[in-house]
Amino acid sequence: AVVLNNNTVRLWNLASSQPGVTIQGFPAPVTSAVFTPDGQRLLTGCDDALLRLWKTDDGQLTVQWPTGQPVKSVALTSDGKTAVSGHADGKLRLWAIPEVTPAEPPMPVKEIGDGGAPIVCLQVRAGVNEAV
Repeated sequence: AVVLNNNTVRLWNLASSQPGVTIQGFPAPVTSAVFTPDGQRLLTGCDDALLRLWKTDDGQLTVQWPTGQPVKSVALTSDGKTAVSGHADGKLRLWAIPEVTPAEPPMPVKEIGDGGAPIVCLQVRAGVNEAV
């Protein structure tokens, strides 16, 4: 997935060099994207403080939820069930990925950090659940 500076995400087939699905219409800059472990969905984070989960075969939005702060980076745990978001307020938030868009804003499973500088890049280490 390639995050473009025009509020668009484009998928590319690296073997064939052909473009795939293009996801457009974000109301604010997309700051991060990561595939689920099975490659069937794509999680995006955006400056509008929403996390969104998209189907990679057709680009359809499957679920979105507010985080309360602009999202600067995203990652997933190795089982694909927990989203980890890094925010402009310097905190990490862990989210159980909902099956449908929640009617009420969900609370993070956990919030980590001291509220320092924005977290602009994030990776989760498989097996030990460490983030860097």
